[in-house]
Amino acid sequence: MLVARWPEDSPQGHMHWPKSTVVHAVADSPIGPYRPTGETAYTWNGGKGHNPDVTPLNDGSYMLHLWQGHVLTAPDLSGPWTYRGKIETDLEGDTEQPRRDYQYTNNRSGVQLEDGRLLFVTKFGRMTVADSMLGPFKVLTEEILRNPTLPKRFRDVVFEDPTMWRDEVQFHMLINAFHAREAIYLRSPNGIDWKCDPGLAYDPNSTEYEDGTKTRWYKLERPHVLQDVYGRATHLSLAVIDSIKREDLPNDRHSSKNLIMPLVVHRRLAVL
Repeated sequence: MLVARWPEDSPQGHMHWPKSTVVHAVADSPIGPYRPTGETAYTWNGGKGHNPDVTPLNDGSYMLHLWQGHVLTAPDLSGPWTYRGKIETDLEGDTEQPRRDYQYTNNRSGVQLEDGRLLFVTKFGRMTVADSMLGPFKVLTEEILRNPTLPKRFRDVVFEDPTMWRDEVQFHMLINAFHAREAIYLRSPNGIDWKCDPGLAYDPNSTEYEDGTKTRWYKLERPHVLQDVYGRATHLSLAVIDSIKREDLPNDRHSSKNLIMPLVVHRRLAVL
């Protein structure tokens, strides 16, 4: 995996994160333990970057999207990574005033379609599409909170950290309701028209150990999934913390952690 990290002993504590670096780490099992393969995953910008998000491309290579819209590509997750530039977005379809350009460059997640186009969901849940990885991306939909299938209590919250993937049946999305510290799950036949399923994807009380011991995090963010050969999600990766971020001080008992959990994998059905 590719993950952002920063020094535990930084005088800024958790708030050192804007100066984080991205590391490539490997494990023999999806749940770890993971071992960094080097100090940084790439040499561009000294290895600095945040919120890394990987998109497999149709030719077998990978696209790495970083905070503030930077894009790198590599033939393998271990690199070498080549910097390609920053994304552009055509804001003609954005009706939000004032325009918030940062929502299109941060927390993006997407897939490459069969025709080569790139379909991405943005920080606040808008769908965008482009013919190339740097765009310009065209805005296709309003932000996710205007989706009519959302429960009423989620229609006035701020969403961020979406992750989108596709299996052999449909598209899937997890997205955080930021202030509520909860996440919802949506599905779509085409990656544009989404339906919200009832219930929560996860909240601070959703994790426990195999022996039944319950855990409670202050916040869970940055969901990602590991997929099998059929596209089914087999594991969920989350960034978790047990305190308010500004209360995470250097060399204390807190810190942001990467948590990976196995999922119940749905069955494949054959119609005879």
